[in-house]
Amino acid sequence: MGHEVFFVDPPTHSYKKAAIRETVMGKNISVISSGFNNSLFLRYKFRPLYNLLVKQWIKNILSLLPAIDILWCFETNIIADLRIFNMKKIFHVVDPIDKRMIKTGEHADLLICVSDRILQQFETVKVPKRFVNHALSDAAISNAKKININNHETNKRIQAGYVGNLTRKIIDVVVIASIIESFPVIDFHFWGPGNMDSILGGESSQLIQKIKEKANVYFHPPVDSADLVPAINEMDLFLLAYKPVDNLHDSSNSHKLLEYWATGKIVVSTYIDQYRGEENEYLLQMSPEDKNELLPGIFTNVIKDLANWNSTELLTRRKNFALAQSYSKNAKEILEQLDTVNG
Repeated sequence: MGHEVFFVDPPTHSYKKAAIRETVMGKNISVISSGFNNSLFLRYKFRPLYNLLVKQWIKNILSLLPAIDILWCFETNIIADLRIFNMKKIFHVVDPIDKRMIKTGEHADLLICVSDRILQQFETVKVPKRFVNHALSDAAISNAKKININNHETNKRIQAGYVGNLTRKIIDVVVIASIIESFPVIDFHFWGPGNMDSILGGESSQLIQKIKEKANVYFHPPVDSADLVPAINEMDLFLLAYKPVDNLHDSSNSHKLLEYWATGKIVVSTYIDQYRGEENEYLLQMSPEDKNELLPGIFTNVIKDLANWNSTELLTRRKNFALAQSYSKNAKEILEQLDTVNG
């Protein structure tokens, strides 16, 4: 859109002075690297002192830059008071937020949330606010448009896909392993970090190891987001399985769904609040909230009727839904609304 953007990396632990680390996209975007004593102990036990350190950190960064017109803040843990910034402020919340940080939104000019459920957390915050969905990049959309979804024929051996790191705390490895165990005649493909060793320990680690040893399971290295849709296009359906974890995942929405739907294919998922209701059943078949154990049965029902779920009509509807969610469109609409609320 022609704007000059300064992207601030998360703080390092080296406490180094703010500096432009690199410029990308024709020098239109500069990446700022810096740090301070970002101690979790100080953050949660001595917040007033921590806030002073954050304020000085921000001042150091701003001293390096020309006058800034807009702050677009996606950070929901470190910066508790947006009044540090003397400019127009967008507070964009993409994950469930700790209750202690809800007040951060009070000093934004515009509050954006990626789900209705997250938006409800800010019910008492009296600033202009709205839901804006996750989106796909222009490059991802361009690649998806090249894919012909007409007359899709299910593979002789059904191919099921999953994108992401299985070792994350919020992933329900138990239900994923159960589905794989029940369907030895289906091939399961995982795209994610090359090292799949679990950092979780216990049952999850053991289950991931068992998954890796299955003859019908294939692990693939991570793929750049712009190239992901062509890479996963041969799948017949996709899996998504989250556990609600306080302050990490609230089962309200997932960016991954758009990447799945850009291929047109049906998704079998644990509960996603943003897509509740009969009108969204063509997008994904999901288990009831807090009933992840029912997902294998839902997967079974989809497999039995896969030709219907992947009809040309439904493939087209899902793909069109995904391609209508673009970062360019969202950014334009958000900035236009910011202009409106600021007169």
